[in-house]
Amino acid sequence: MKKLIIMLTFFLSLIVTESRAEVKTLDIYTLGSASGSYHRSNVLIKELLEQQGVKVGEVKVMNNCRNFSAIYDKINSPSIFLTDGLYQGQPGEVCDTPTSKKNVISQRAMSVLLLCGQGVGLNEFTDPSNDIKVAFTKSMPAKKITDAWGNFLGKTVTAVKYNSSGEISAALANGEVQYALTWTMHGLKSVRDSNLNCFAHTGPADLLALDGVSKIPSYTDTSLKDMPFMGMSVYGWYEGVGMSNKEAKALKKMMKKAIDSPEWNEHSFNARYFQVKHRKAYSWAKKNKDIWIELQN
Repeated sequence: MKKLIIMLTFFLSLIVTESRAEVKTLDIYTLGSASGSYHRSNVLIKELLEQQGVKVGEVKVMNNCRNFSAIYDKINSPSIFLTDGLYQGQPGEVCDTPTSKKNVISQRAMSVLLLCGQGVGLNEFTDPSNDIKVAFTKSMPAKKITDAWGNFLGKTVTAVKYNSSGEISAALANGEVQYALTWTMHGLKSVRDSNLNCFAHTGPADLLALDGVSKIPSYTDTSLKDMPFMGMSVYGWYEGVGMSNKEAKALKKMMKKAIDSPEWNEHSFNARYFQVKHRKAYSWAKKNKDIWIELQN
């Protein structure tokens, strides 16, 4: 029996060693700038992977997608980069990399949008007898969204763009608009401070109970479940390049451990990001990429 236990221990140690040895070195690319949220996430991922025995080089800052796309096909050693549906769906496909089950290594997190009203809610939003105005930040393809919403609801939905979440809060308070579609990372303070009625978020049903805010239902649990573009969260994921199938498989396990760590959970919470199930990483990546390609092209 003692001999059997020794043999089993030996073989298990070989399996663990082999799994770790499959990814000995790794490069990480930041598509944006060195001061952006992507870079902060990548620096933390570097630390968490190094704790698992991977030698990670300094995070490579590309500043924009065009610079990264110029070298993408030349990467021939294990590397990962953080991307999302907004990047992948940009017009001209500068950031569009071949997303697949193999190269989606891990999720980063999801940022969802909140659909909120000032003194009004879902019933007034869907009532076909009254036209409405909805506030958006200036970066959103707002008119395309509200045209589709108007067709779905059978009324006129007008988009009004603002430069910041503060301007949106003021517009809601003074009656310029009745509704707003705002990102969780910008909108939660406004929700708490102004008692906005947020009646739907754009993520999956099991995603979140938001930081002291009463639980906001997923659009999938409301009458808006079939309204166009309501799944337009931004889902971030890590893609791999320059690695074998075996290396990709090993790295997925290591990334799962990193993303499940207390350090990453604190990072995500502070940035108002939320997690979905690891096994759904590829399906969420594909869905998110498709919806932003449709919105931005």
